[in-house]
Order: sequence, then structure tokens, then C-alpha cells
Amino acid sequence: FLFTALSFSQDVDYKYGPDKTLTENNLSIYDQFYKQKNYVDAYKSWKYLLINAPARTKNIYIHGSKIVKHLIDNENDTIRRELLIDTLLYMYDNRNIFFPGKEGYVLGLKGKDMYKYRSKETDDLLLCQQTLYQSFKLDGYNSSATTLNYYFTTTAKLVKFGVKETEELIALFSDVSDVIDYRQASLTESIFNAKNDSLLDSRGQKKLQKNEKELGRLEDVKTNIEKTLAPHSTCESLVKLYSKKYQENIDNLEWLKRSAKLLIK
Repeated sequence: FLFTALSFSQDVDYKYGPDKTLTENNLSIYDQFYKQKNYVDAYKSWKYLLINAPARTKNIYIHGSKIVKHLIDNENDTIRRELLIDTLLYMYDNRNIFFPGKEGYVLGLKGKDMYKYRSKETDDLLLCQQTLYQSFKLDGYNSSATTLNYYFTTTAKLVKFGVKETEELIALFSDVSDVIDYRQASLTESIFNAKNDSLLDSRGQKKLQKNEKELGRLEDVKTNIEKTLAPHSTCESLVKLYSKKYQENIDNLEWLKRSAKLLIK
């Protein structure tokens, strides 16, 4: 099924839908199939909740990504596959409406899937980059490794297609590198403190493991963006870029540091 523009009414019960009993039954059915990793049979009941009771539980969106992507990856019919991709992208927008608070993070997940499933055409790639830009703009120095990686990758691809200028990619490298450095330092400190906390509970252990995984992902992103930038960052292109901006940033110590760092690299 194909979703159009979102339109919601205050008079509708988005938690339980038109029939509370039917909603609870579908929740139980999809949850059982999901636990069995039977995503095909989970889909119908899950879809009912997405359409009729989108505010019932955040798990609709956390589990939904795995359910729908499984169907997409195993669908041979082109039309059906495109409709499933529509459903997946709609799901992320729905999550930000009914479970706000992590809009940047969710847009990063959406951008990642847009890149995976819809990035062959230039217009689709531009939409993907715009989504990841919004994620980066919202989260800033708290941006996830996923957002940073795919934002840079989409921009590099647009440069390759001749849609974006090389200078934009070089400037983005500087911005993304700053965020990576900041997040690596922050996570390293958090991990160190957690490991030295003798009262760390199970919740703290989960957070520690999550932070360690994210730290590893950030290192991978750092390697990836440096490798991606390499063909574009000749001495000539860097000198040309920074010569243009030097006078207007001559008193901007942070800009000077970032520029010098990139020139040294």
C-alpha cells in the first residue's frame, strides 16, 4: 500500500485505534511472530497497528524496521518492493510524530535506508542527502555514526555525479571530523568512568556496551570518510578553497585549526 501526506485529527484515538480489542489482538499476534523471527507473518498485524494505532507502542517502529526490511530484501516484484520501501520511510516520519524526542537520530536511520534502497537516481540521492542534513543539523555534536557516515557518503556521490561542488565535500569533511573527534573524546571518557564504577548496574552495563560499539563505529566512519575524500583533496583544490575563505576567517581560531589540520593530512 502507498502512503500519502500525513494528516491527523485530534478526534481519533491513535493509541488504540477504532477497535481497542482488535488493536490488542494484533499487537499480541505480531509480537509473537516477531519473537520467532517470522517477519513475513508478523507483517499483517504490524501493519494494522501502524495504520490504525500508531501511538500504541514505540516497538511498532523499533521492530518495524527489521520486519519491513526483511520483506523488501526478499521481494522480487518491483512494484510490491517499492510500496514496501514507501511503508518503511513513512514509518520513520510516523515515529517522529507520535514518539518525538529523538528526531535527529530517527532521520539518520531514515537517511541510511533511503541511501540503501533509493539512491540510484540523482533526485532520490538529493532527497536522501537533505534528510541526513536535517539529522546532522538537529543533533550537531551528538550526531550518530550512522548519520555522519551516510551524510558524507551521499555528498561524495553527488560530487561524483556533478551535482555538488568538491569544495562542499571538503568543507563537510572538516565539520564531520570535528564531530567525530568530539564524540570519540566524550565516549572514551564515559567508557573509562563506567569501567571504574564498582556499582555499575545492568542498565549501566548495557549503556557501556552501547558506547563501546558506537566508539568503534565512529573509528570506522573516520577511516571511511578519509578514504572517500582522498581522490578529491589534492593540494591544489585545498589551497584554492582555503585561499578564498582565509581573509574572512583570519580571526577565527577554530577555522584556522581545522584548516591547518586538513592541510597537514
